[in-house]
Amino acid sequence: MVHYLPDNFPNTVLFRPDSGSGNACAISADGLSSNFNSIRKAISNLNNDGTGSVDFYGAEVYAYGSLSKNGVGLFSGKNISSIGNDDRFDVSNVTDMSYLFKDSSLTNFSFLSGWDVSKVTNMSGMFSGCAKRNYDSDGEFTGITGLTDISALKDWNVGKVTNMSNMFEGCTGIEELGGLKNWNVGSVTNMKSMFSAVITDGDKRDSFDPNGYAGLMNITSLEPLKDWNVSNVTNMDSMFEGCGSLEDFTGLENWNTKKVESMNSMFRYCMNIGKKDKSLNAFQKWDVSKVTGTRAMFAVTKIQNTVGIENWNVSNVTAMDDMFANCYGLNNIKELANWAKDKSSTSKLTSTFRMFYGCNNISSIEPLKDWKVDNVTNMHEMFSGCSGLDSLSYIKDWKVDNVTNMYGMFSGCSGLNSLSDLANWKVDKVTDMHDMFNGCSGLKDLSGLKKWNVNKVTDMSDMFFNCTGLSNISALSSWAKKVGKVNDMHGMFGSCELLANISDLKEWNVGNVTDMNNMFNGCKSLSSLSDLKDWNVGKVKNMSGMFSDCKKLTSAEKLSEWATKVGNVTNMSSLFRGCELLNSISDLSGWTVNNVTDMNSMFSGCKSLSSLLDLKDWKVDKVTDMHNMFEGCSGLSNLSGLENWKVGNVTNMREMFSHSLVEGTDKLTDISALKDWNVSNVKDMSSMFNSCGALKSINPLKDWTVGNVTDMSSMFSDCKKLTGAADLSKWDISKVTDFTSMFSNAGAESGNNFVLDFSNKTFTKSKTPVYTDDKGKQHYFSVKDMFNGFKGTLIANKLKSEKFTEGWDDDNPIAAHFASGEIFSKTTVNDDDDYSSSIVITDNYDIVNAHLSKYYIPVKAKLMEPGDMDSCKCDGSGDSGGTTYTYYVPALYSSKEKSSGDEEEGEEPESILRAEGESLQDYAYKIVKSSFASNLRSAIDDSQASEDTGGTVGPDNPTNPDTDPESRSAKLKSRVGKSRVKELRSARKSRSVRDGDDVEEGGSEPNPEPEPDPEPEEQGSTYKIMFKSPSGSGDSCTWTELGDSDGAVPVSNPKSPLVFFTTMYYLETFVKPVPLPHTGGQSAVMFTFLSIGLFSMFAVAGAFGRHGWVVSVLSGTALAGFAKAFSSGALDIAAGFKYCFAHPAVSGSVLKSAVSAATGFFARLRTDDSTFGKHTKQR
Repeated sequence: MVHYLPDNFPNTVLFRPDSGSGNACAISADGLSSNFNSIRKAISNLNNDGTGSVDFYGAEVYAYGSLSKNGVGLFSGKNISSIGNDDRFDVSNVTDMSYLFKDSSLTNFSFLSGWDVSKVTNMSGMFSGCAKRNYDSDGEFTGITGLTDISALKDWNVGKVTNMSNMFEGCTGIEELGGLKNWNVGSVTNMKSMFSAVITDGDKRDSFDPNGYAGLMNITSLEPLKDWNVSNVTNMDSMFEGCGSLEDFTGLENWNTKKVESMNSMFRYCMNIGKKDKSLNAFQKWDVSKVTGTRAMFAVTKIQNTVGIENWNVSNVTAMDDMFANCYGLNNIKELANWAKDKSSTSKLTSTFRMFYGCNNISSIEPLKDWKVDNVTNMHEMFSGCSGLDSLSYIKDWKVDNVTNMYGMFSGCSGLNSLSDLANWKVDKVTDMHDMFNGCSGLKDLSGLKKWNVNKVTDMSDMFFNCTGLSNISALSSWAKKVGKVNDMHGMFGSCELLANISDLKEWNVGNVTDMNNMFNGCKSLSSLSDLKDWNVGKVKNMSGMFSDCKKLTSAEKLSEWATKVGNVTNMSSLFRGCELLNSISDLSGWTVNNVTDMNSMFSGCKSLSSLLDLKDWKVDKVTDMHNMFEGCSGLSNLSGLENWKVGNVTNMREMFSHSLVEGTDKLTDISALKDWNVSNVKDMSSMFNSCGALKSINPLKDWTVGNVTDMSSMFSDCKKLTGAADLSKWDISKVTDFTSMFSNAGAESGNNFVLDFSNKTFTKSKTPVYTDDKGKQHYFSVKDMFNGFKGTLIANKLKSEKFTEGWDDDNPIAAHFASGEIFSKTTVNDDDDYSSSIVITDNYDIVNAHLSKYYIPVKAKLMEPGDMDSCKCDGSGDSGGTTYTYYVPALYSSKEKSSGDEEEGEEPESILRAEGESLQDYAYKIVKSSFASNLRSAIDDSQASEDTGGTVGPDNPTNPDTDPESRSAKLKSRVGKSRVKELRSARKSRSVRDGDDVEEGGSEPNPEPEPDPEPEEQGSTYKIMFKSPSGSGDSCTWTELGDSDGAVPVSNPKSPLVFFTTMYYLETFVKPVPLPHTGGQSAVMFTFLSIGLFSMFAVAGAFGRHGWVVSVLSGTALAGFAKAFSSGALDIAAGFKYCFAHPAVSGSVLKSAVSAATGFFARLRTDDSTFGKHTKQR
């Protein structure tokens, strides 16, 4: 016989006679095994896409013996979806059909109706897994295909079959068993897992998790099996396990089970049985006298009582593990009393673990009082979760002398209030007591355990965990010398909230204990650890959470005695986490922490801790995890003590110093102690300083090597008081893929004086997804909300994106995020949306081109009355009066400016580079001044040339292409009418300072005789931009020229038209107005910067260039650059000086033109007849 895949029958295996072999061929896994193997190989090579087939071509094919080898049947697997000409396949001589169709993709089994199976003895696993669960594109279950109808088997003669184990296992498409009604199963001895669900995860299955199965069976009734002769069956293990649609046992009442030896898991996870009949009445006639195992027989069913099994003879049963586990409705077990009477006995029992696990409605175990448990060795979790039990009196006389495992035996028995009934138990052989009374929240004392001999116990972990009512452990003082073999005490007294005194433990021999993690975790009443000072903790390796949430601890009193004993500890994570009153850690100063690798959350939530100086000598060289270590330590104002920590091996610093969002709860202002930290191996810095609301500066971190960090999400989020300069331009963030909310709300409450340099950054796309959005799409980079709510000035020069796809990539941080506006913090002013409260300086044209004319900062400006400047002195007094207007200036600035002369098309402007060693403030002012000087001069030239008697305002920024008079970038509309301009011009002519008038060095502005103002054309095009500042005490002033170079030149005899400005700065609060440039003479404009927007004394100066740079209001230290650029530290901000400027030679309307044009204000003057809303006017 040959088989092949011919061209004209693609994806098909054909069976036909060899040449000269006649009109027949044979197949078997017995004599012709090599041929069988080659056939199986050919079938396995078929497609498994639903198109593979087998066809019997030409001659008859005779099968004999076995059609299975090594658990693989002839037609098993997913490759066959149909069988053709099956009438030519003769199986009448086959004896073994085990696994014949296992996991088959066949959907039609009707051809089986004609099969002669009369000689078959083994049908084990014959149809196992013949089901396919189908799902649509959204993952919704759409149904089952495969073996759904077994009516074709109704006439099969199975009289010789002895093994039907796993026969229909996992056939989840079968709902009714009518086709098997007349089967003669009298020869069958093995029905193990015959109709069970397929187990895919043993651990989940054993923990009663339905996900441990490939899918529950859908058989709805066992009534068709009522006449089956099962008298020879010996194994019924898991026979109906996982038949989740069964609601009762109807049909099994008369089964003859006298030869059955094992019924383990027989109805396990038949989760709906008990809906109709909540008892076990169906089993009254069953003979279980030979049964040795009933493990999990009725586990996870809805039965409520044991009526029906009261007469069972369980004398041969050795294991009843899980027998009624998770029978949540079971409330009465009185029938089980008979199992220890008459002919029945429990004396052969060796294991009862989890027998009544989770039976929370059982209120009495009186029926068990006479049970013989003398041979039982394993009772772990026997009554775990029996929260309805309030007494153990009925088992007080149990002989538990041979028990070695009592793990979790009474865990979760929250109704117990005393263990006195266990006083006489002999536990001499027990080695495992972990979780034994875990969750016994009603326990008040442990007096019943006083005489227990625990000499052999090695594990006491979680033994009394969550005994929330336990306040007295005096009985355990007698265990002092008996716990010497215990090696695990983790969580032993965890969450014993009322335990205030542990003096009874002071003499305990803990010399062999290696694990004490969470031992006293949550002991909220514990106020002292002094009783533990003599403990020998030399072998302990894990102290994670040992004293966490001990909320009354104020110190680690006397633990200085552990100084050298903790040398073997490797894990101190969460050691004092949540110790809210802990204010002293002096007893830890000498601790040997050389071997510790994990300190995550060690002092998290210790909000009373005010100093870390006691940790200054700690050797943390081996620590790899410090995440959350000082999270929520709101009492720390600085991190002194950590300066010399060697953190070179740390990889995780997530939330290390993060704080609560609760306003005013944190004090951390200074992190300079971290400036020399070696963080080169850290990978996660997410939320590291999140919500450090008092933190003033992150500049100490400027030299950190962060080249291996991948996550910086929320790192400085809600650091609302950040101020001054933060130069992170040296940070290599090329491996970071998640910047979500990194600077969200940073500087939000610092008076707009936070300057961040985040230049020289390369964003690199992740190889693996960073997050999945709400639509299920995976993203490989995130800058979502990176600067949401950011207030301050952001320098973002030399940004690059790498490894993002060509063209549009919605993960590209520059093209798809920064250029879409995510770097701006939007706000609403006067009911207008999309104004920004952050200022961005960048040389990236993707960003500049997208936003240059889109985002603005609201600014207040004040127009002064004639003569208002008369009393404006160098100390800044005399600034009252005037009319206030609202202007809008750009929020985005380019850090490049055009070179001299026109550039070729496509040529980039020359960069304004930061010089080596140049401070961030100096660099900032260099950009400001360069734009300020050139644009102001150009604006004055243009406005002088265009001045007319109509008093119209001069042109907007000349670089702005928008000339629409009603647009945001159009010419300003002044509320000052022609008559007002004439009045101003007249007043100016009577009090102007003529070109060439001298100003004495160190003196104040002269007051010359009135002279006619020269015509604009007589003024020429030369003029100086002057800054008038105090040069000594009193009103002594010095004129300083704002030049084009980095330095400013002091002059004492200005000879050309001058433009002067006033600056005012209040140290006390930003609720007060902060007035800025003031042009004086007979008419002036004073810009008053209020706290409504993100701006500063530099803001308008920067705005004087369309591409000028804006720096926010800075502290005295941060203003050093501004002062240096003007006159070598002439500004004395700390003293609160104010500075006056004047422009004696240019008329008021020209000044307004110059100022508005130079600042590049776009539709800034809010006039009543303006299309941009009304201005606010105040006197």
